[in-house]
Parts: sequence; structure tokens; C-alpha cells
Amino acid sequence: MAQFTEIGYREALKLRLFSSTLTGPAFSWYVKLSQSSVPNWQTMEQIFHEQFYRPKPEVSMDDLAKMRQG
Repeated sequence: MAQFTEIGYREALKLRLFSSTLTGPAFSWYVKLSQSSVPNWQTMEQIFHEQFYRPKPEVSMDDLAKMRQG
């Protein structure tokens, strides 16, 4: 997204340039998408996050207190 700040709100241009920012598994995933499956930038953000974003699990103080050294 930092690279896209100069583009501003030109959604179609963001969508077009997005693939040039990808490497490894993300690029492989992208090239397997069918052309008609991503109609706009909002959809791309959504499906990309669904595929690659994994929130870190929240650890509470109670969880830490229950941990024992192996």
C-alpha cells in the first residue's frame, strides 16, 4: 500500500499494478485467479486478506500463567 500512495484513489491502476508487488506464494496464488474473478480493488483486498492474513492469536495473562517449561 505504501507504493500506491502516489497513485491516490485510482482503483483501476492499483489493481493493475498489484501483481508487480507480489512474490513467492502470493504471486503464485495471484496468477491462478481467473481474470473475471476480481472486478475491483475492494474485491482484491478482500480475497487477498482471506487468503494470506492470519491474525496473531491473543494471549492473555491467564494463558501465560498456565504455561509450564518442558
